[in-house]
Amino acid sequence: MKKINHVLEYVLLRLLSGIIRVLPLRLAFALAWVLAWFSHQVIRFRVQSARQRIKQVFGERFSRSEVNQIAWISWRNLCFTATEVFRMQSVTKEYISSYMETDQLARLQNVIASGKGAILCVPHMGNWELGGLSAHLMGIPFFFIARRQKNPLTDAYLNKMRQVTGADTMMSDDQGMLRNAVKRLKRGMVFAILPDVRSRTPALKIPYLNGEANIAQGMALFAHLANVPVVPAHTRRVGWFRHVWSIGTPVYPDKTADRDKDLQRMTEIIFNYFDQAIQETPEQYFWYNKRWVLDPL
Repeated sequence: MKKINHVLEYVLLRLLSGIIRVLPLRLAFALAWVLAWFSHQVIRFRVQSARQRIKQVFGERFSRSEVNQIAWISWRNLCFTATEVFRMQSVTKEYISSYMETDQLARLQNVIASGKGAILCVPHMGNWELGGLSAHLMGIPFFFIARRQKNPLTDAYLNKMRQVTGADTMMSDDQGMLRNAVKRLKRGMVFAILPDVRSRTPALKIPYLNGEANIAQGMALFAHLANVPVVPAHTRRVGWFRHVWSIGTPVYPDKTADRDKDLQRMTEIIFNYFDQAIQETPEQYFWYNKRWVLDPL
């Protein structure tokens, strides 16, 4: 039964991605909007849990209708993001210049101008996939680490799409992954990472979204091992098609400090940046993540 489900999931993915790739951009987004509306309003996929999370974070700040609207835009944006991921094979520098404001990427380029790399940390906001690809197309030598999917068929297909873009991808279970990532950082590459997920094992206790999150120390640990800064950033969707990059202040490791305390310090600063971005535009955040960052162990 599991193998049959994997095949059906894969066939559906290939069919949907094929349709979206051949449609003109606006028609592809119109289809994504319809699918988003149906899955949200009719099937109601994780709608209740997303609304509960928004209320958990913001309390009485938003009315019931505003909470519902935040949840809807968040889900609609996820479907738009999936549409853009399916079309990434055709994304060019010209596309990026038309649909993404990348002026602030100059701040990241200045950080790595010395020849050392950096860790680019982004939360699940805007289109984090297109954001990474835009940095790659703008000439920033970047790589990321992908986690294998449970379905081997869809995993292979998604990895193939990533490879077509030319982005340097490592798998999380590759032998020597940690050592190879540190080598890339020391060579001046940028490691893109989304750290705002709950660690499955006891980790750093970080104040976040009016709660406490259990966050892996990997982001800050990589920075210490390679002696490179962590740069917080996020992308924001404007309307349906456009995106804006925002780059925060780099956070450098303190090699003279106690390492455990410094990992805590660096992670708290990065998550404070994320928190402020989400407080400003909550509809841009992905409230549907299975590994909800504030869930207890």
